Amino acid sequence: MKLTFARVVILLCVVLSGALSVFAYSQQKAIDEMEAALAPGGEVEDLVREIQLYSREHTELMKQKEGDLLSDEDQTPESYIRGVAYRPDVSMGQIEVDPDIDEDKNFVDMKYRINADDKAKKFTRTHLANFFFKLEEKSNRVKVTMLEIKAAEKRLDPHEIPSDNWTFKAEVTLRKKKERPE
Repeated sequence: MKLTFARVVILLCVVLSGALSVFAYSQQKAIDEMEAALAPGGEVEDLVREIQLYSREHTELMKQKEGDLLSDEDQTPESYIRGVAYRPDVSMGQIEVDPDIDEDKNFVDMKYRINADDKAKKFTRTHLANFFFKLEEKSNRVKVTMLEIKAAEKRLDPHEIPSDNWTFKAEVTLRKKKERPE
């Protein structure tokens, strides 16, 4: 049997058609997998639901961060506390801020004790309440965890009503998750 040009072309077509059928089968299998993923209740629908959930969570976190004055990169918690004390609607004036760090297994609590710089300095209840309210209002991370208010007048009889002058000691806490080395 002599190999002619026609026979070579036929033989080549048979071999290539076999290879083409294997390629077509693999492509059809990939198409079937994609159609199954796109079908209702498939992988794509679950993935879309998960992406929507994460995007909503991200939006909520960004809204919280947007209103948080302490999230500014170059502002320390101490400068934030002092800044709130100097605000015109608070007007507490000069205060002492003493930092302390308390580490737990999973969290780091940064505690700041706040006192008036002058022990004889007196504040009205309105100023004190506004100061602590503004501390928590302007940052989602700052929480007032201890507050001690005493009447500024030293000697009061039990039946006397003190004037609206008070001294205070307070502690605010910023909690953050401990970063673990990877």
